[in-house]
Amino acid sequence: MPEETDGTDPVWDRSVYGEVVDLLGPVRTGEALGLFEAHLRAGLALVRTVPADGERLAREAHGLVAMAGMLGFTDLSGASRRLMEHDRSEAPDREVRDLEVAAARALASLHQIPHTGPA
Repeated sequence: MPEETDGTDPVWDRSVYGEVVDLLGPVRTGEALGLFEAHLRAGLALVRTVPADGERLAREAHGLVAMAGMLGFTDLSGASRRLMEHDRSEAPDREVRDLEVAAARALASLHQIPHTGPA
């Protein structure tokens, strides 16, 4: 099972994820996980290649906030939100590092979630 913290800011919140499975069903949730992984990997590549483009980073972070939160990755959702809301007059170095750490933890957890979609 994915790593879970003390419940105050979990890497992956099983109950949130369970609500999505109940709503979408296991196959569509599995498909959503696949889309989320692709979006997250693309977002990380973008963050690493254009860190000075605050507007573009904010747009990418905005998409991650919703997807990560919907699937129960609250740590990643929070890190994405902080990057999205960052004062664009300053370099977002800390926010980018926080996002990279949260994304790595989410990706590691993602592969431990019981498979719910098509093979």
